[in-house]
Amino acid sequence: MNLMELQSRFRDLREAFAVALGKHKERILGYLEEIRKLQLEVEQDRSETMSRTRKERELRVIQTVERSCLEREKAHADLSLLVDEVEEIEYLMMRVARSEDH
Repeated sequence: MNLMELQSRFRDLREAFAVALGKHKERILGYLEEIRKLQLEVEQDRSETMSRTRKERELRVIQTVERSCLEREKAHADLSLLVDEVEEIEYLMMRVARSEDH
């Protein structure tokens, strides 16, 4: 693999980073907004005793928080893979550049 191919691959990875970050950020922000709305609904239900509606809302809050946590874990895994690949490309670019210097 030559330096130009590695640089092209590096640019592709930077784009993949941006896409992955954007995708996960939007999903997580969506979950946070949903959690905020659900919490407001639960607050409005405070006057009621443990009604069925309140229990359902509390369950939805818990499920949404769990989905948000899973999304963050997926984001971390996706970005970790991309970081590993970037580090590999940087290493290969260094090796190619050194071999071209000699």
